[in-house]
Order: sequence, then C-alpha cells, then structure tokens
Amino acid sequence: MIETIYAKEQPRKGPLGFNRAEVPLGQGGPCDEPPKSESKAVNLEGITARVDRVTVEGLSRTKDDIITKAVQDLFTASNFEEVIKKAHTVRQNLQSLNCFRSIAIHIDTSSGHGSSPDGYEVTYQVSELKRVTGGVTTSVSDNAGVLTIGGFFPNLYGRGESLRGEFSYGSNKSNNTNISFVKPFISKYSPVITLSAFGGETDYPASGFSLAENGLLTDLSFINNSVERMKHKLQYESNWRRLGVGRQSSFFVRNKTGSTLKSCIRHIATLDKRDNPILPICGSLVQIKTELAGLGGNVNFVKNEVNLQLNYPLYDGDVVIQGGLNVGVLNPLSDEDVNVADAFYLGGPTSLRGFEPRAVGPKQDDNYVGANMYWSAAIHCYSPLPFRPAYGGFGDFFKLHTFINCGNIGQFNTSDPQAFWDEQKDQIRVAAGLGIAVKLGTMARAELNYCFPLKAGASDGKVEGVQFGIGIDFL
Repeated sequence: MIETIYAKEQPRKGPLGFNRAEVPLGQGGPCDEPPKSESKAVNLEGITARVDRVTVEGLSRTKDDIITKAVQDLFTASNFEEVIKKAHTVRQNLQSLNCFRSIAIHIDTSSGHGSSPDGYEVTYQVSELKRVTGGVTTSVSDNAGVLTIGGFFPNLYGRGESLRGEFSYGSNKSNNTNISFVKPFISKYSPVITLSAFGGETDYPASGFSLAENGLLTDLSFINNSVERMKHKLQYESNWRRLGVGRQSSFFVRNKTGSTLKSCIRHIATLDKRDNPILPICGSLVQIKTELAGLGGNVNFVKNEVNLQLNYPLYDGDVVIQGGLNVGVLNPLSDEDVNVADAFYLGGPTSLRGFEPRAVGPKQDDNYVGANMYWSAAIHCYSPLPFRPAYGGFGDFFKLHTFINCGNIGQFNTSDPQAFWDEQKDQIRVAAGLGIAVKLGTMARAELNYCFPLKAGASDGKVEGVQFGIGIDFL
C-alpha cells in the first residue's frame, strides 16, 4: 500500500540546459523517442483514488479565494495518476501567480474526520516572495549589453498583481524606462494582462538617425490548450515618436525627421517546441507577428513577419543541424512612404552573419534606410569542441559552429513572379563561416565567427574576417 509520496525534485539539467529523459514527446525527430528503461511500468490509472483535502501552508499575503480557484481541479481526480498530474497542474497554476519563491508538494493517504478509503491529502508548502525586491542586472538586446536597475513589488493585493519599474542603459547608447502593472488570472487559458508605460531613446548610426519614444502598451497573453505550447499575445500600443538626425545624416533621412504618433494593434502567435531557446538540440519554432498601424495617429501600415526554426540532432544529440527562415512584408496603407523607423533592416551577427548591423540593402548617401520586404535563411551545424575539454562540465557550454546564410531586402515587385525571382537571383547576399558558439546560462548566447561573404551588393557593409555577436534570437 502506498502511504506517502513526495514530489521528486526535477533532475538537474546539463550545462546545455537539456536532459533527454525529460523532453516531452511530439517535438519531432529523434526527440520523440522515449528514454529506454528496464524498470517495470506501473499502471497508476488502475489505482482508485480521490482527493479529500488540499492544504496550502506558508500563506501570508495571498488571498484564500485565488488559492481556492487554483486548487479546485484536484477534487475531480478519480485515480492515482490523475491525482499526480493534477497536483502538478495546480503547482503550475500557483507558479503562474508569480507570488512564491518555492512550491513543494506532499501527497499522503487521507486520515481523520471526513476521510474516505481511497482518499488522499495534498499539501503544498509555499514560500512567498518579499514585498519589495530589486537590484542591478545585466542582459543582452540587439547585439548590445544592457545594464538594468529595477524594482519589483509582487503580490500587491494578494491575488498575483505586481508592479515593476526598470531603467536600462545599453552599450549602444540606448536608454529605456518602463513601468508595468501585471495581473495574472487562473483559468483554462492562463491569461495575463500587462499595462505598461515606457520611454527611451535609441541611436541607429548606420541609418543616420536616433529615435525617442514615449508610449503606453496593453498586452493580453494566453495559451491555446488545443495546440500544445502555443502562446498568443494581443497588444495595443500608442507611441509618440521623435526622430532626430546627426551631422552625417542624408537628406532622405532628414526629410523624415519630426514627431509621429503610432497607434497600432499587434498579434504574436508562437509555437515553440524547442528543448531550449538559447542553444536548442531538438524541436522547432514557428512565430507569426502581425501589426496594424492606423487606429488613429499619422502612421498607417500592415506589417507581417514569420520566423521559423528546425533543429535535428545527430549522434545522440552531440551534433545538431539547424535550419532557420525569416520573412517580413510591410504594406503601406497610405500614399506616403514608410517611415525609416518602421522599415525592415538586414545585416549583423544575429540577422545576417558576414555583414555589418543594418548594413544591407537600400542606401541613401551614407545611410542604410531599410525596405518594405526582406527574407533571410540559414543552415547551421553545431558540434562539440575537439577532444571535448572539460566534458560534462564547463566545456559543454561551448560548441563548434559552421554556417551558411543568405538573404535579401528591398522594394520587390511581387506582382510579377518572374521579375521577383530574377531580383532574388541577382541581388541575393550570401556568407559562410565557422566559429564558436557559447551559451551564457539561460540569458543569451555569444558567437565568435570567422566570416566569408560570398556575394554582396556594391553598397553593403561586409565583414571579411572575425565577427562577434551576442543576443537571444539568432537567424
């Protein structure tokens, strides 16, 4: 007879953030193979069970009504397997509130008044976050280091509400301020509403302008239970933008200076089945972004972007073949040209290796001004370092990296398929290279590559030699 069951601590992941034994099925390729085991399987569905009592210990500020809503699904369990699965689902519900530092589960047979013969008691031992936390952190964004000073006020009113304030300064001379109020909800689709006020300034020297922004953003994120790992974001943004120029700015860019008011709605659908977003070994990513600007203000366009990635492991995951494809199309909704602040740009270690950041495509004097359409594709091979130094430890953070990537950007003629195909053949940019990729924990990854541009436009900024890149989302 089973008397007491403790929730097992999750096995520690290796340095690559991956444990083959715990990767869910359905990720494609060899990752679908369940781990081999010689132990005899136990059918927990055949053990009749029900939950008589749920206790949550360690509560201080969190309200009872939100806890009751989070755990109520446990009482629908009819066998022991459902008890275990629903107990972990409830743990995820509690984690989604972002109120607790730790959550432990204890499952025991039921005893005392009101207990049933097949009954169990589930106890959650929680540790709430402090009322105020904050500090100084570093992160990575757009191939630049970012220093962030922030404060966090969790569980403001006892139902998961939180307030966060941040000021960040980047190595590319950008600065941003953000204040966000977040409210999670316990429901089938796990919705989270975020209200943000933001402001900042970013310099784009390759394009000859700087952009100052102040605005409001409303974000509703939720999951799609009919498709595993599908996440949606619905956003509304109102953004007052001021475009400034420097001494070297072209007349074309100077003609775009001044203030604009952008009012837009945005939908982001993400299906991420990768085992790890930084250096994946298996799985795929599909992300589709759609933005409609013109709900007020003086900026009008429809912008669509698709990001695809597929990872296929070989030799038990030691070697990974990765393919990536990004496509973007912007359609103006007025007779005015698209503002340089809204156009697509191509080039850089995270966008198109072998080229300078934002230094591919249309150019006015010394400034790259972007375009309404782009595409880029890449094939990579990641493998262990020769002789595997520090194997099983620090050495596993490093991977040999070989690649070939290509792409194009411009105002293409899509109405004539033959003309479009000819443009791509004549103007395609291609570069290959090899180097080292390094996983920086769960924060980002860095690449040091030696690049060989094989085909480029006359005005493109090529990188013939060593190129360093750091970021999260790489082509």
